[in-house]
Amino acid sequence: MKEVKHKGHTLVMYDSIDDLPIRRFQALNLNLALDAGIGSDQEAVTRHSAMIRKFIQAGQTEEALVQLNNYEQCLTFIVQGINPKLFSFVCLLHKLDGKLITDLTEEGIKQTLDKMDIANHSFITNLMLEAKKKLYQELEICFPKLSKGTNETRYWNALKNNVIYRLKKVAGQEVDDMLEKIELGLLNIVKPKIYAGTTGIEVKNKKSFENLSTKVDKEFNVNTNDLNVFQFYSRVEQLMNKK
Repeated sequence: MKEVKHKGHTLVMYDSIDDLPIRRFQALNLNLALDAGIGSDQEAVTRHSAMIRKFIQAGQTEEALVQLNNYEQCLTFIVQGINPKLFSFVCLLHKLDGKLITDLTEEGIKQTLDKMDIANHSFITNLMLEAKKKLYQELEICFPKLSKGTNETRYWNALKNNVIYRLKKVAGQEVDDMLEKIELGLLNIVKPKIYAGTTGIEVKNKKSFENLSTKVDKEFNVNTNDLNVFQFYSRVEQLMNKK
């Protein structure tokens, strides 16, 4: 884990798959996906508008309507004070001023962020980006079979890169050209995803994880809640090898 001082606060953050609980990693990935696909700031609003125009210009009306729904969800996030980027940071926060951070509900995360009184989003963004990069690198080294191949994987990798470069932009780096390439690539990989509602990515993601967790628990007689990322994916890999 990593300890950081910020504005009078002491932060202890998860930064390894050997200590990060799998359910926190699941919450991290979900919030990163929401940040990449929905967002909650002026930059996201501008991005949605640009993507809607691109789909319309390409004659992809259905895709434009889905993107419009995501744009509306972005506005809802802004009104409700939901920031998936900052929520992702809290998913990696083990302790704040010596106190364990255990409540990862929407309200619990908001309370944690209120205690920190975050004014400098770029500092927090850089902390999260650094930890997330290390986690993904470790995961790809340890479990390469779980990170290649499918169209779905390429889509999520593109979303991951989208997040990384937009976080770099928040940190002041000039990455507009790369962001443009990534977003154009997303158009070619797969149709835009529906995030909200009973058939949206958020619900599907949660159900998929719970189904996989149940299989792991049953097969190995464990409780997923007690597993870190390495332990969980080790068992998932074993399940895949049995097929």
